[in-house]
Amino acid sequence: ESELFGHIKGAFTGAEKDRASAFEAVGGGFVFLDEIGEMPLHQQAKLLRVIQERKVQRVGSIEERTVHFRTLSATNKDLREAIHNKVFREDLFYRIAKVTITIPPLREHLEDIPELVHYFLGKKNQKTPLTITEGALGLLKSYHWPGNIRQLEAAVDTMAYKASEGIIQEKHVCQVVPEIGELSVSRVRKNISGEKRSGFYFRRKKAIPKRSY
Repeated sequence: ESELFGHIKGAFTGAEKDRASAFEAVGGGFVFLDEIGEMPLHQQAKLLRVIQERKVQRVGSIEERTVHFRTLSATNKDLREAIHNKVFREDLFYRIAKVTITIPPLREHLEDIPELVHYFLGKKNQKTPLTITEGALGLLKSYHWPGNIRQLEAAVDTMAYKASEGIIQEKHVCQVVPEIGELSVSRVRKNISGEKRSGFYFRRKKAIPKRSY
């Protein structure tokens, strides 16, 4: 709340100096309201007032300051459902949702994963360029990524650290995202079971990744 609306010195423990609100700080630019669907109702009421009246009152102050700004909001929640469940204000929704852009989750465009992975690897300042095997990319494309692109980027960062030889392999994927390793083991078992039933089972070694604890 203090970060968004600002505060004055002494407003609460630790408030050693005045802090301008985000609306003041942007000076006519955009205020980015990330995960607005998580905002408590009492803060939603304050935000609505600022948007409607273009005035902000810092925490602990009675002075109102005129502000000029635009808002850009993001959420991974269905705000209409949140309105129905009475955890999001309908009047605020219509104030911020004049133009909406829906970005589909990563699981709906898994074909983009190779390009994203190469982009993340290219951002790293390494003496030796990092690469990734096709098998590792295939494993990454088999996962549903509930944390979307942020989760993928974090996983790539960790895999790059583990790939001491500069090549991200299947074992690194399974170490960093254990769920993928579990899926791989399950598929191997199903394949072997199917081969046994069909009469075409041959003895062969399978590299089954171990889960790290």
